[in-house]
Amino acid sequence: MRYVVLGTLLFLATCFGGEDDLPLWSTCGEDDGCATGLTCLYGRCRSLCTMDIHCDEGQCVVDASGQSFCANPDIEGPEGCSDCEPPNLCVGGQCVAPLPPGDGDADADADADADDGGVDEPYPFLWDEELLSAFRAQVDTGVVDWPPSASAPVLDASEGAGWALTTSQGGCSAASGSFTVTGVELTRSGAAPVCVVVVDRMEVASTSIISITGDGPAAILSRGDIIIDGTILAIGWTPFGGPGGGAGGDPTLEADGESPGGDAGGGGRSGESTLGGFAGGGGGGHFSRGGDGGLSVDTLGGGGAPFGTCEDVELIGGAGGGAGFSPVSTSNASDGGGGGGVVYLFSLTSIEIGAEGSVDVYGGPGGAMEPLVDSESSGGGGAGGTVVLEAPVVTFEGSFGVNASGGTGGDLGAIPGGSGGWGGSEDGEDGLITTFDSVELGTGGGGGVGIVHYRTGSSQRDLAGHAYAHECFGGFGEP
Repeated sequence: MRYVVLGTLLFLATCFGGEDDLPLWSTCGEDDGCATGLTCLYGRCRSLCTMDIHCDEGQCVVDASGQSFCANPDIEGPEGCSDCEPPNLCVGGQCVAPLPPGDGDADADADADADDGGVDEPYPFLWDEELLSAFRAQVDTGVVDWPPSASAPVLDASEGAGWALTTSQGGCSAASGSFTVTGVELTRSGAAPVCVVVVDRMEVASTSIISITGDGPAAILSRGDIIIDGTILAIGWTPFGGPGGGAGGDPTLEADGESPGGDAGGGGRSGESTLGGFAGGGGGGHFSRGGDGGLSVDTLGGGGAPFGTCEDVELIGGAGGGAGFSPVSTSNASDGGGGGGVVYLFSLTSIEIGAEGSVDVYGGPGGAMEPLVDSESSGGGGAGGTVVLEAPVVTFEGSFGVNASGGTGGDLGAIPGGSGGWGGSEDGEDGLITTFDSVELGTGGGGGVGIVHYRTGSSQRDLAGHAYAHECFGGFGEP
């Protein structure tokens, strides 16, 4: 099986829409601006593709280098290139061929690729053998239609509308009012099932919110465009983790934060002090480490270790922050913040995050306190979660479109907890230490930063810097 990876070639100029916003099939040059989502290639504004369904007009073709793109037979016949015969087309002086079966054509013969599991069109979860196998089992039994037909439901969050997507086991669905889209669950070892919702297209208007809650990650798989001008929320709370994120530590149990990755580690440690003080809980870890709780001793109250990487795409959220510690009573201590959740968006065409759009999976803050009045020790912040954006084209209209920052550690009155990690590989900050009526007190440590995986043909240069997260890059449809 060969996968056509949509890459950025030396002769390819990606255009973002200038004053002209040249439409599809317009002639263009390196200094001309194609409309958003189009690419100036072989002298015309085109869509990139891995199958014919990506081409609103024309067909998906591939050149000698392996680059695939949309061509229009009505204006680009075989004429003009020597020895170029139908069904090939002459594009920019080069004879190009229709994308062969098995290289992304939705009508390909499934038996052609039996050696690699029969994956003959762009599939989600290609980077995870266990989830891919579970998804294909749903397709083979007819539970899921893949690729989706045009009759698949539309997830349309119009102005002011709200959608609730629930990922809890046995209740995987997305609903708005009386309209419900039922999903399927993909079980996996060592972690909560993934809730999968398949749609024809998805659009979130600027004043709308899709709120995702539950135990497991959420995966939205779309036949057409995913356009986000509003907000997708899969965040951690106090003490609850987001969908696929770890819960914050329970102070009545002097508990560490939960790590959603099983043996992966990462949960912030519960605060404790041998000096009779009120120690803050450690922040949860994910790509980066959580901050230590103030007044922590050795590993007690320490920040959670990092466990996420760019090499492995894992649908695992941030770890929870550790609980605060009170030498007086466990009921006088604060919860840790929950880790941010997991959102996987997959489109066969494009994902566009507008100027005001965002996908939020940030960690929850640690529980705060007022010295010797309310809770008497503060919890650590939860780590940021995971976002995977996979489509032939991914674009951002604004400065930032993904927030997987760590939650702040719990405050101590006017004394702040440690800040969560915001980007790159930034660790959560350590909590602070102060004294109140001769008693030492510590604030919670901040949570570590989460991860966004871009899996697309769009250039790394154009994507980098659009997320409060550690940014990882890969190709669309790559294992």
